[in-house]
Amino acid sequence: MEIYLAKMVQHLHAFLYTIAVILQSSGVDARLRSLCFKAWTIQLTAHEQELLILTCNILGTVGGVLSEPSISENWITDSADRSNMVQKVNENVDVKEMRDVTNHTRIEASSRQAMVVCLTDGSPETFWESGEEVQLIFHADNNDGLAESMVVQDKSRSRTLNVTFEGCSPVLLCLFIDNSRDEACRTSQIAFRAAMSDGSRRDLMSKNLDQNFCGWVKCCVANVTHVSISLKGPHNASRVRQLQVLGFLAEGKTEVIRPSASHQLFFNNTQHDAFALFQAISAQVGISTHVN
Repeated sequence: MEIYLAKMVQHLHAFLYTIAVILQSSGVDARLRSLCFKAWTIQLTAHEQELLILTCNILGTVGGVLSEPSISENWITDSADRSNMVQKVNENVDVKEMRDVTNHTRIEASSRQAMVVCLTDGSPETFWESGEEVQLIFHADNNDGLAESMVVQDKSRSRTLNVTFEGCSPVLLCLFIDNSRDEACRTSQIAFRAAMSDGSRRDLMSKNLDQNFCGWVKCCVANVTHVSISLKGPHNASRVRQLQVLGFLAEGKTEVIRPSASHQLFFNNTQHDAFALFQAISAQVGISTHVN
């Protein structure tokens, strides 16, 4: 029995050596390379210890295949079959990717319009701060019958941001509030109201904020073209650090998103099989180390 086992191991090793020669040769067809990588994806045993140097050479070949620049070049052709498979499996799933459509909005503030640009600059270090709208002038008669005027600061009065969506289909309207940093300009309440086509207004959402709140306040604005945002706070002014709108662009304006090789493992067929071999060998090395 041991003789037959030794012969089987000998023939298997000879077969693996042949495959290794093919893999390390130049000008090999991609389909043949894929078959060779699959053939090497086996459970290694103590009998394969003498193939250690050969295994290292195979891993070197795997590294060369994975580093080839064909990842992006073959994205359309090599991923077509896998895309069709995924589509068949998830044919009942509707997946949509929202875009940042903030550039397709027009923002008007109740005061300090020049600071509105800070809402969409992508930096949480800048902000829009409300101003003159909190000052009301009252006229009253004094004891001598003369009219006097005085300025009263009404802290409960709303400060507003009016957002109009143009050339896009918005879904989420997001405001970044940082009450922990803006101690003198805290926002205690935010209300979102939609302006309808018939001139009426519809309440979308109202939210009370803690005095130490820091984060995004999100409101669904689907099927809405104009939104009025009212802010209230205990101080003379309120601050909003960022405004962002997520949604979809009009048909014809959306660009096809191609996977970026810089942050995604998106392989062609040969690279996919090579990576599978790398994972198989790495997993067995880890198991062997753990057992020892």
